[in-house]
Parts: sequence; structure tokens; C-alpha cells
Amino acid sequence: MPTFHNQNDFIKRIFDVVSTRKRGIVFMLGSGVSLCYQGKGGVPSANEIAEIVRSKLREPPENGISYQRAFEQLIEAEQRQNTANEVIQKAVLNARIDFENLAETNNDSPFEVFEELESEFQQWHISPAIEAISALCTHFPKTLGKTIITTNFDPLLEVAFARIESPRYYSALENDGSLRHTRGTGTHIVHIHGYWWGCNTLHTNFQLERDRNQLTDSIRKLLEEKILVVIGYGGWDDMFMKALKEEVLAEQIGLEILWAFYESDESKIKNNSKHILEILERPSSKQQASFFKGIDANRVLPQIFEKVTAEYPAETVEIFLERTIKAQQQRVSYQELCAPWRNENESPGDFVKLLSKFGNQYHVYAALYAVMYVLPHLEGQPVHQRPAESKHGWVRDTLNRCLTILDNKSDIPSSIYGDVIKLEYDGNDNTYSSVEKAIFRAAEYAVRAFLTVNSLTNSHGELKSKSWAARSVHIVSRTLYDDPGTMWEYVRRKLNNEYDARNYFNWD
Repeated sequence: MPTFHNQNDFIKRIFDVVSTRKRGIVFMLGSGVSLCYQGKGGVPSANEIAEIVRSKLREPPENGISYQRAFEQLIEAEQRQNTANEVIQKAVLNARIDFENLAETNNDSPFEVFEELESEFQQWHISPAIEAISALCTHFPKTLGKTIITTNFDPLLEVAFARIESPRYYSALENDGSLRHTRGTGTHIVHIHGYWWGCNTLHTNFQLERDRNQLTDSIRKLLEEKILVVIGYGGWDDMFMKALKEEVLAEQIGLEILWAFYESDESKIKNNSKHILEILERPSSKQQASFFKGIDANRVLPQIFEKVTAEYPAETVEIFLERTIKAQQQRVSYQELCAPWRNENESPGDFVKLLSKFGNQYHVYAALYAVMYVLPHLEGQPVHQRPAESKHGWVRDTLNRCLTILDNKSDIPSSIYGDVIKLEYDGNDNTYSSVEKAIFRAAEYAVRAFLTVNSLTNSHGELKSKSWAARSVHIVSRTLYDDPGTMWEYVRRKLNNEYDARNYFNWD
């Protein structure tokens, strides 16, 4: 008998995958992630779509007619696949915010009509589940964001990725075909039952069950040595289940399956998903499959994003910096998801504290670079050229010494402690302008962050260091008024070593 785990176990398992990063996840998403959520628009369920199809049939359908049989009768009656495609197009457009005001579209409409509708990213209802999936794949592209397989026809995944300016590309397959030679940048979204425009959509038993050997083989290759996470998918008799069955029968021990059921009642799961359990509970596959009950994707996936990013803000510091740049400069919003992307208007100082999760000196470097960036603005000098002599040169020298000590891990000279006192004094000296005083204060805090992280190794010292660094960068961003994003882009480039040897900080 299968063992069913709860949502806490599910969250922990995904968290463990991100923590270890030994194996990648392939998501398999079904219609459950695209449905209407809390009264907001979404794509109708299979039963609702079947009801739409029944209403189109000229003769009364048989009682209890299934989704597949309803489409069979519709295609037989109309003698054309396009009728089925048009049902799906109208169903997908239910996920538009302006659905009731949309002009009539059908399968004969020019592709440009559908492309334009799809490109209006803010006009679609995106469920919390899809939003969280797109965010997870964006921040952990190697572990979570290589491939998403879906039976859905809608463009909601593509729209969610586009909203946060995350790279993605898609394949839509109505017939057989290989994925081996598909190339693109970002997350690959594979629609195995077709797409809402530009190709046919698959519904009938004949369409779903026919042999698609190249695609089946491609799916099997995708799953090798991976963790398959199945959400919102009922396990239809289609090519995906065929590929999964073959993989299990082949005893591919590299494949681990995490199957999430929305239903909490174990007896109902066993009754309604008997065909799934029979495949995955084979003696050879018991160690490969884990079953989870009560998984509401719209609640659980955002929780996973919050838990994971609280510990690991992104897969690498480069990805973290790239995402914060988009939040600062391009106003990319993550809506209801967790910090640091909850509010695109947050100060870069809020991001600095998270930098320490990638290494306990990243936040110090960021603070020092930020002040070095703003100094030329105070002096009326170009940012990226050799600085001329100025009355603030001693501030630059102090910051450069801190950077050199960090790079070389050398001892801290006592003179730096004296510089901190002078910075503090000048920051309170009313003979200076308010901007000068602010930059002195930012420099003081940056150096205090440097001294604290280098002199104290306990958690209290690290906490103080992060606070000093955050205050420093916050002051710099306020000094620059409405253009903190440019400063943060400069910090990002410095942390990523994207400047050549002759740059603002390292002169021969």
C-alpha cells in the first residue's frame, strides 16, 4: 500500500533539492495550476470545458459523457478539428482580465491576433502557483528551471516568465517530434498536447494514445537522473504516462518521482488515481516514487519559494544581482512573493543584507563599491576615469585600503580606525553641504561594516556588519535621488568582475 506524505514533507523535499543541488527537477504541470483561483479568472476545468462541448453538440450527448468522448463527438459532428481548437481558444481567453470585452476570435484569425493577445502580459490572470513556478525557475535555473512539461494549452507559464523578464522558450507538439535539437535561452516549456493557437490541440483517446515514439524517447531522456515533480496532472492515458511507464519498467534508478495530489482523502486518491499508483508502485519502482496528499499548488508553491529564497536568495550571486537590477531599474514586480522582490521600490540597502548569504564579505564589498561610485558625483568627476586630486581624496584612499585588505586578507592598520573617527566627525560638521555629510556618513558606515566583519566572527558581529552595510548603501541610494538602480548596476559589475584592469578602483 502506498504511503502518502503531507505538504510539509513536500516543501522540505523541494528545499533539500535546492540545498544540495545534486540533481535537477523537471516539473510536470497539468490543468490544476491554470484554474480559476479565489474568484479570479482562469482556464476552465476539464469538466467545464466538456460541458461547453456538450452544449455545442446538435444531438443530446449520452449521460456521463467524458471529456475525451465529448470532443470525439464534436469533431465527428463538425468534420473538422478547428471546432475543437476554437473551443480551447475561447476557454483560454477566460484567463484574460478583459475577457468580456474581447473581440471574437477563431482558429482562422491571423496569428498576429493571438500573438498580440499573448504579449499583453498584464491582461492575464496568473495563479499563485504559476507565478511561484516561474520565480523558482528564474532564481534556480540549473536546479529547477531547465524544463517544464505541461499538458496545458494556455500561455500562462510564458506570460508569467515574461512579466518578470525571465528567459524562456517553448515547444508545442501536436504530432510526433524530438526535443533533442531544440535550443533556446532560459526555461524550456514543452506543451505535449498542443498549444492554444498555431497548432492543433489534442483531446480524444485516439489523439492522446497514438504512438509518438520520438517525443516519448525525448521525454525519457529528459527524465534520466532527474527528479520529476508532478503537480495538477491527473495521469491521462497519453504519451507522457507511456514514457513514464517505460522509464519505470526499465528500472531507471536515477529517476525519482514526487507526485502531488490535490485531494487529502487517501481513499479517494486510491480510487481516482489507481492507474497512477499501479504504475509507480511496482516492486522495482517503490524506492523511486513518493506520494503527497493535500497539495494545493496555489498555497504550497509560494511557500516553497519563500522558504527557499529565505535561505538561498538565488542559485548564484550573479543571478541574485541580475534580479535585483531588474527590480530596481525595470520595476519588475513579484507581486505576492517574498522579499527582496515583494516591492520593486525597496532600497538597494535591503538587498545588501541578503548578499551575505553568498559569502560573509559580499555585503562589505557592495557598501564600499557603492560609496566609491557616488564620490565622483560629489566631486563633479566622471565615474569611470582616473580621479583627479580633490579634498575628498583621503576618503577614496581609505575605501581603497579596505578593498585591498579584503582582497589580500591582510592585517588592518590602526590608521583606518582613525579614519572612521574623522568620517564620523565630518558627517556632523555643518560647514559641509548636506550631500557631503551624507556621503561621509555612508563612507563611515561602509568602513564600519568592513571592520566589524573582519574583527568579529560571531553571529552578532556579522549582524552588525550587515546593518552597517545596508545603512551605507541606503544613504547612497537616497543621495542619488531617483537613480539608485544605476549605482546598483555598477556594484553588480564590480562584484562580477566585469570591468577590465584599468577601472575606477584599480589604477596602475
